[in-house]
Amino acid sequence: MLFAILASAVIEYRHNIGASYQLASQDNLHFSLMYAPENSLSGQNVFDPNQDITVSMSQVEFGFSYQGRW
Repeated sequence: MLFAILASAVIEYRHNIGASYQLASQDNLHFSLMYAPENSLSGQNVFDPNQDITVSMSQVEFGFSYQGRW
């Protein structure tokens, strides 16, 4: 559980998609999307063995970039 808290190691699966588009001016647009569905971990607290904790996480990321000639 300590590693899951420190490193955010809760996510098990993720789905990624990305695309690039070339404009008429030879410039490029890049898009990306990542979705990680919710997952939970439960276990004993390493700092207080009498306590159980649950850590839950889900994530969505969107990326966009422009590559052009300046």
